[in-house]
Amino acid sequence: MEMEEIGAKVAAEEKESKGNKPLETQDTYTIVEEKEEHESEEVYSKLQRPSEDVYGMTTKGQLNRGHRHRLVIAFLSLLCLSLLVVVIALVVKLQNRPVCQHFEPNDVCNQEKCQALYPERSGAEKCSRCGKDWLDYKGSCYLFSTLRHTWNDSRADCQRKDGDLAVIDSVDVQKFLTKGGYMMYWIGLKRSSGSAHWSWVTGETLKGSYWAGPTTAGDCAFLDGDLPLSNWGTSKCSSATFYICQKKN
Repeated sequence: MEMEEIGAKVAAEEKESKGNKPLETQDTYTIVEEKEEHESEEVYSKLQRPSEDVYGMTTKGQLNRGHRHRLVIAFLSLLCLSLLVVVIALVVKLQNRPVCQHFEPNDVCNQEKCQALYPERSGAEKCSRCGKDWLDYKGSCYLFSTLRHTWNDSRADCQRKDGDLAVIDSVDVQKFLTKGGYMMYWIGLKRSSGSAHWSWVTGETLKGSYWAGPTTAGDCAFLDGDLPLSNWGTSKCSSATFYICQKKN
């Protein structure tokens, strides 16, 4: 009798054990499925709302490239404008530069080129009373410039040196100033615009002259070449060339 009760009890426990096992397995499957579903939702959420602003970064990069392109265009435009201004200034300057008549038509007055043709003054013509670079001749000091200026600027430079543009009042002075020279020099001779009367910077009216040709090219006179009796020319007063200063010694 006791053996039967024990057997029945064991059978009942085994049955209960077998009945509970499928429930545990089912719970495990449910937990795994819920975990996978949760992970899928997290991935989808990250795709919908990325941590980095991908679209914003793309737009910002495009804006930066556009800004750089505009800066480059602005710089190149400014450079072209500057070059244009320089070219215009050079053209204007070249148009106002007198041409040496004793050189080829395309050659301009050049200090180095002309200096090779210009002989040294003799020691007798130099005097320390006139100062450095000045030449003494018959009571006056003369300075042959090595720079080119307009007629007005040339006169102003001579006045700063306590003199004025040279006045040629004798054939001896004319020969002295043109001795062996191939360069063009402003002298102190000018006329009013539209006038036929020439006068020196001293106010004296021109008497004797040494014109090489017509005087219609301009209102300011220059000395040119080594032909002492016919080497005066005219040019626009705004042209730039060398000049001769004169002062009393």
